[in-house]
Amino acid sequence: MKYVYDGTFEGFLSTLFDAYKIIEKIEIIEESDQIDFFEDVIRTQNSEEKAQRVADAIKNKISKYFFREVSLCHLSKDPKKDTVIARVIKSVFQRGLVYMSSVDANVIGFKSMIKNILSENHTYKGLLRFKKIQNSFLFAQIEPDNDILQILVPHFINRLPREKFIIYDVGRKYCAVYCQGEVRFLKVEDPKIIYDNNEDFIEEAWKNFYNSVRIDNRRNIRLMKTNMPIKYWKYLPERR
Repeated sequence: MKYVYDGTFEGFLSTLFDAYKIIEKIEIIEESDQIDFFEDVIRTQNSEEKAQRVADAIKNKISKYFFREVSLCHLSKDPKKDTVIARVIKSVFQRGLVYMSSVDANVIGFKSMIKNILSENHTYKGLLRFKKIQNSFLFAQIEPDNDILQILVPHFINRLPREKFIIYDVGRKYCAVYCQGEVRFLKVEDPKIIYDNNEDFIEEAWKNFYNSVRIDNRRNIRLMKTNMPIKYWKYLPERR
């Protein structure tokens, strides 16, 4: 049997509330995932009350840190994440946090997803490239495997507190808009960006600088791909 929800964290917690007693016997998947027409499926409804009760139970009976790990893991690209997270939560309620030190497959999967998310987030902190657009905003695009936008933005708010910027997740078609100390997350199909007239000059200057400090006889493409996989090169002017 599969429980299907809308993909939001609130929806996941609501589903966990509804299916808690039979977590070991079911799968939890997002609505967007492919579902066989003949499968036994239950579609759950979001409930702010149920979600809050589950969140409070995790924070108060286990720990706030564990709740943070749960919310972080939910950002994973792994289609099995919801089932894994739900089973981990129930096992921790039953056995305590000592369970997280076990070699259970769900624990290993849970920790692996968190590691992957944090690694990708760390990579984008160093590789994001902003360009100036209309209304003096800075604009950057990302195409992450995991849904890291929410945890990536605080880094750039701390780095650029007086700037106005937009970070757009191309694949998920939503963005973070930071302006005057506030950040909003918006669904945007087409951001309709108009770049500042000076951007071509700035980009060309950066390329010239990069090429001037490069030592050609020490160039190691294989090492470059290892340190920075090709999938990250798309929005790097120096790699185009």
